[in-house]
Amino acid sequence: MWRNAQEGLICLGAPRGKQQTFVLLDEWVPAAKPLAREEALAKLVVRYFTSHGPATVKDFVWWSGLTVKDAQAGIGTNASQLASERGDGKTYWMARRMSALRPRSPVVHLLPGFDEYILGYTERDPILDPGHARRVYSGLNLLFNPTIVVDGRIQGTWKRLIRKDKVALSLHPFTTLNKAQAHALQRAVQRYGEFLGLRAAS
Repeated sequence: MWRNAQEGLICLGAPRGKQQTFVLLDEWVPAAKPLAREEALAKLVVRYFTSHGPATVKDFVWWSGLTVKDAQAGIGTNASQLASERGDGKTYWMARRMSALRPRSPVVHLLPGFDEYILGYTERDPILDPGHARRVYSGLNLLFNPTIVVDGRIQGTWKRLIRKDKVALSLHPFTTLNKAQAHALQRAVQRYGEFLGLRAAS
């Protein structure tokens, strides 16, 4: 079964009760238009930097497994869609429209443990104080805790307990949040409850 999945014959299907099912890939995934390597590379580069930007070429190379030359070629092909900014001696790439965005502060998100926001980059210092890193993940067992993100910075962790009619969230900020941040955090808790279709409490 594993080899058939690796060769693209089958893939995971919808669970049946507690049992995992498998389906033919051709029946489950819509047919895709074949792309030449240059076109595929251009699409991959623009999708990475529009979904992960601001990010560096080094980030893309680590995430994709491709080369710096590939990254630079893809950026060149998408010059009209991407913008760059310099910071800390590095060049960060992003969608051109993103460079003009200035979201209202504070913005708070509750992210799951293994989210791309923390896994999709080579360095975490821009979003996480190294002094708090061990509270977010362990280098020994690669366990990543769910995080509280405030204005782009990881400022705490959280856990959940789902009951019949509600979800209880245990919040653990690294530092004391100001009034506006605390209010935005509670809005994030309510959004999470709405996502699950349950009453949320913290």
